Amino acid sequence: MSDSNQYDAIIIGSGIGGLTTATILSKLNHKKVLILEQHFICRWFHPRI
Repeated sequence: MSDSNQYDAIIIGSGIGGLTTATILSKLNHKKVLILEQHFICRWFHPRI
């Protein structure tokens, strides 16, 4: 596995909790984070906005 495919954390779900956790890990702790989401857009995003 190459270094580009290695992550410090993998977040499953892009809800508000997952996105907050990913932001904290990546911005404050300088971790490489992968977010996995089943849907094309975030669950909390309203498509009519």
